[in-house]
Amino acid sequence: MSATKISEMAAITAANTASGDLIVMVDVSDSLNKSITRDNMITATLNNATSLTGAMVSTDTATADQFLIYDVSATAMKDITRDELITTVANNLVPLTSALSGAATATDDTFLVYDLSALALKNITRTELIAAVAANLASQSIANAALQNGLVATTTFKVKSTGTAVTKLLSVATTLDFPNTLAVTSSDMTITVTGAAVGDAVFIGLPAAPTAGFIFQGFVSAADTVTIRATNFTAGALNPASATYRVTVVGF
Repeated sequence: MSATKISEMAAITAANTASGDLIVMVDVSDSLNKSITRDNMITATLNNATSLTGAMVSTDTATADQFLIYDVSATAMKDITRDELITTVANNLVPLTSALSGAATATDDTFLVYDLSALALKNITRTELIAAVAANLASQSIANAALQNGLVATTTFKVKSTGTAVTKLLSVATTLDFPNTLAVTSSDMTITVTGAAVGDAVFIGLPAAPTAGFIFQGFVSAADTVTIRATNFTAGALNPASATYRVTVVGF
């Protein structure tokens, strides 16, 4: 009688075999037919198992496909469907207790993953796994260059989801020398701030020792132009010293 190929055998399920069930086999060492219990067959299989030579791809597994596993708690071989395997893995995941190091895995080592888009189990190399994780991170450190570039390219940002969207933040520092200003009058000087529009909010950064007696105000007086107004509220004329002022424009 010719041996039946494994691929032609019916799937083994827990209901088909019990621990003491006998299986007919040919002992190649002495060319005799022998009976062997299921547990003995499992032990022999484990003792003579060799590593898989073919890579697993999505077409190798379907939802109901079965895998042969060794149940350590029951000390027995069992069959398990792909879906049951995925569920078991998902239910027993625990946080890693140590960092993954290069010594633990090589670049081309493969991991078993479940591809949700393809609804299939696949193998993936360590390099591919790292790239996939990096590409799908929901949040990253602000120090990450890619994230910094993303923030620069963003059209708006908010502080909290309920905040008002900020569309621009412009800032320019320049030296201004206001003229002698009479009592209770004002002097205006302008600064070019490219992108500023009438109605934008303006904030002024004053020098370390601004001349006492002045109130400084800023506003966008025309496109790309910010006016700083110095108002002398004293009873005498004042001439502020030349100093550096920073103008910040915020658009909403």
